[in-house]
Amino acid sequence: MTLEALLDAAEDRYPGVAAALIEPATTPDEHSTDPDAIDFELVDQHRGSIHAAQVKSGGSGTEMSAPDAFGILLRMIRARPRAGSYRLITNMRLHPKAVQLNRALSVDDPHELRKPLQRLMERGRWRDDPAGMSDDELLRLGRARISVDSRQRYQLRDQLRERMRRLRNEHCRGLGHESAGRLTNYLAFEIHRRASGEFDGVFPLAGFREELLTPGRHLAYELGEFDWGVVVGAVPAAPDVPRPDLIDRIRAALTSGGRERTVPTCALLGPSGIGKTNTAADYAYDMADSYDHIFWVIGESSTSLRSSFQSLHDWLLRRTDNGPDTDSSRLRDRVRTLLSSSARPWLMIIDNVVDRRLVDPWIPTSGRGHVLITSTNQVSWATHRAKVAIQSMTPDQAMELIRMRLHHAGDWDADSDGAAAALAEQLE
Repeated sequence: MTLEALLDAAEDRYPGVAAALIEPATTPDEHSTDPDAIDFELVDQHRGSIHAAQVKSGGSGTEMSAPDAFGILLRMIRARPRAGSYRLITNMRLHPKAVQLNRALSVDDPHELRKPLQRLMERGRWRDDPAGMSDDELLRLGRARISVDSRQRYQLRDQLRERMRRLRNEHCRGLGHESAGRLTNYLAFEIHRRASGEFDGVFPLAGFREELLTPGRHLAYELGEFDWGVVVGAVPAAPDVPRPDLIDRIRAALTSGGRERTVPTCALLGPSGIGKTNTAADYAYDMADSYDHIFWVIGESSTSLRSSFQSLHDWLLRRTDNGPDTDSSRLRDRVRTLLSSSARPWLMIIDNVVDRRLVDPWIPTSGRGHVLITSTNQVSWATHRAKVAIQSMTPDQAMELIRMRLHHAGDWDADSDGAAAALAEQLE
């Protein structure tokens, strides 16, 4: 939970956070007589508490009562009276009265808390406390919430890895399946070091971000290889002039929802020479950090499909000693099964598809992947939901391309710009 809170802070969900204090006994401006009331807290640069948390775990089927929840929250608000917010996190099921307590905490006016607290605690060991709470304590309790987190350990681990991948991708730092596991374990180890008292329990957010965004080459060195952005097949060079608007449309088409294990497919359509293959290659390079594997498949004929899938098959199984499989149906089923069972995110680009009926049986339909198709046959893909029409470059993009191809240092002037614009218009 502490790692997840640090990721929240790294994503600026808690503005002003400068560090996490793990298993803190006190903060510099507060002297608590209950050092176990807080498991971790997020603090500002002066160590003022922004968010304080307590984690309570229970076995399968256990339940948290309203008095238990109230007692934990009461300890928290008294241990950190200046915290901006408080959260009790538990994997236990909440008793119906504990659910009522959590709802009561969200009233608009915290002073209205006293009566529902007295009603919910009337038969518990805390029955006398609501009447004795000060207005300030009620205000603090109004900033507290109870969160039930029923995720299994493996679910939490996978979500943490995906969040780290996303954060690193935003900074053009890749992360693969194995390297994500290594980085998760390392950050968890650093948290445990602080929980045991090292560094006074302080994990600065700047230091966490630095560890989180450690250069990819360092992770690859630890693993002995890069385990993300691995290209299988002959991906063309990236285009000279990027077209980010098209990349955004492709990304939106491939990530617009759907079932978790269903593979989204996007078709890039347009006449020959318009730039479909270059756009697909540009997407592959731009999004390389988001995929562990990028497969480039030639889709123009049965022969090219079989040859490309044979290369994919051999690479996925790390085999080079066996001869090609002459049974196309068996080959494509093997590759689809391998991709369906892979925990690693992948991208398959099937380039230059002439006949949709020919390529349909080869397209993977299950797994953690995306499929991008290029085709001049716009009629056969007319009913496909996710498609992007590739059109001519904008005048500015065309001029930039001409300038790059014809420019000689120091001799490009306004007349050259005019000539380039005229040439771009004629070429269109």
